[in-house]
Amino acid sequence: MFFPIKKFLSFRINKLGLKKDEQNKRVFSIWEEVIEKKCQPHFKDKSKPLNLSYRTLIVDCLNAGWACEFQLISSQLIKEINNRFKNKA
Repeated sequence: MFFPIKKFLSFRINKLGLKKDEQNKRVFSIWEEVIEKKCQPHFKDKSKPLNLSYRTLIVDCLNAGWACEFQLISSQLIKEINNRFKNKA
């Protein structure tokens, strides 16, 4: 089976996540700052962003208890992240 090279290159770029990588780096670079600004000090080092895909940020938490805590403040974190990107644009 043959594929046009254009389709193949697009597929490989998407599969490698090259475009996604740049978005991830931008969000990951501000994660600690957002946590420090929006959360109490004991939230630090309890989570880390893993992936940003289709405008959804996947965050790894220390355990289920911390995942619940972060879920409760997720709207504040989303708002802060969005505000930071609006200011840079």
